[in-house]
Amino acid sequence: MTTVHHDPFLEVQNHLTKAATRLNLSGVVTKRLLVADNIRNEKLKIKTEKGTVELDAYRIQYNNARGPYKGGIRFHPAADESEVTALAATMSVKCAVVDIPFGGAKGGVVCDPKQYTEKDLEKISRAYVQSFLPYLGIDVDIPAPDVYTTPQILSLIHI
Repeated sequence: MTTVHHDPFLEVQNHLTKAATRLNLSGVVTKRLLVADNIRNEKLKIKTEKGTVELDAYRIQYNNARGPYKGGIRFHPAADESEVTALAATMSVKCAVVDIPFGGAKGGVVCDPKQYTEKDLEKISRAYVQSFLPYLGIDVDIPAPDVYTTPQILSLIHI
């Protein structure tokens, strides 16, 4: 049996290409829609109640043509670079479609939040923000809650 690798970002790129063709967008505009502005990766090293862990973390700033990047930070075991990039791309489209002055971004930490205490989740959140702080801010990139991140977790973040 062959295993088919699902690539969420490739899937989004295919949809964007089809939409661009139907809208008769130029090749230059289409190319711009298919590539993220910034793909940022970090390793978060956190001392948890169960011991020290190293977690992969991402902040994808996809497109800010309409305004500052905006998008949630998710804590999930499947939050790999392709998934987070796909979500950032769709956030860009969503903001444009509803005509709000934001671009698209998304963040992710590869972890199962159900395995961590509230204190550990606070440490993970703070480590995430510390790692990506140079690229965040009200006029640059505005993080928001997402899967397994709550407004309470994000209230710990002071940018």
